[in-house]
Amino acid sequence: MTTPCRDGNREPWANWVTENPRLDSRLHGLSVTNSDLWVHRYMTCVDRVGTRELQHLMLVEVKTHGASEPFAQADTYHALDQVLRQKKKVRVFRLAGGKAWLRCWGVHHLTMSGDDPGSSGWIKWDGKPITAGELEEVLRLERSPDTLRPREDRRHHTRSQVARSQIELALVEESASAA
Repeated sequence: MTTPCRDGNREPWANWVTENPRLDSRLHGLSVTNSDLWVHRYMTCVDRVGTRELQHLMLVEVKTHGASEPFAQADTYHALDQVLRQKKKVRVFRLAGGKAWLRCWGVHHLTMSGDDPGSSGWIKWDGKPITAGELEEVLRLERSPDTLRPREDRRHHTRSQVARSQIELALVEESASAA
């Protein structure tokens, strides 16, 4: 069996997985964990160069009452964080709504003293103290989840770099439609 849920609040399918002896974590080398909060911000950016679809994605692991992550869960999330943060932070993807730039922010850890930010005496984002208002800004991706500093989605490239990126985006679209 895998580690039981600490608060006893688990959906029936999750109980089936964790109580199933044929899915024993030690026997089969499994680490089974749930995901608390996926944040996907979608938006259309318009600037002097043109219009672009820019989206953001991150996973937030939430621990209430000051709980900490078990080793297996931390290990799994560390691996996932590295996958999400591969060298190129902003990549072109074909998503359900069409092609878009996607910035992956990795896995972050939210810990609080109570049940929710409103009832907590303290809140920590990746181990750093923050307020409920700052947490709202992070979840809206108005603050960087990595640095907690205000951020914006302005372009940092010249027009020629943007033109090359648009060609790359068109090639992705062409190869996706050919497949």
